[in-house]
Amino acid sequence: MKINLKLLADFSVQERELIINIIATWNYNAWNKYDSAVTIERSKEHFAQRALNKDHLPLTIIAIDEDIVKLEDSVVGMITLKESIPVPGYDNKKPWLGSLVVLKNYQHQGVGTLLEQKATELANSMGFKEMFLFTSDPIMPAWYSDKKRGWEVLKKDTYPKGNVKEHPITVMKKNIQ
Repeated sequence: MKINLKLLADFSVQERELIINIIATWNYNAWNKYDSAVTIERSKEHFAQRALNKDHLPLTIIAIDEDIVKLEDSVVGMITLKESIPVPGYDNKKPWLGSLVVLKNYQHQGVGTLLEQKATELANSMGFKEMFLFTSDPIMPAWYSDKKRGWEVLKKDTYPKGNVKEHPITVMKKNIQ
């Protein structure tokens, strides 16, 4: 397994369209259970709007298994960096790490770590001194809090505080300077 990380913007137009179809499905599967307004079409629009960003937020990093020839089978993970999250009280915090997805067959092999490290490098290169994330997965705070990763829990909260199905989240911070 040889994993290559690329910005979504670095793929050709045709490749981006194919990848957006894949990651929009991942986004839908992760968020539709909380917000019925999240559809595959809306997720495609969401990723298409940021598809060309390379040096400003929001942007998306894609993990590709270079040992697999067909692009649609080689997309094995993703992560995003974005300016904000729709949770009141965090408006002055940025950037936010989001949408960390690694296919099951690639989990526990360092792909998530590579994605998180690349996002950290990009945020640092943009001049940010810290990064934030929130997760609704009860296992992920322990993964991020591992001393090698450097994340700390800021707060246990509820997402969101509006018309979407509320659920517990953990908000975390990492110093990256």
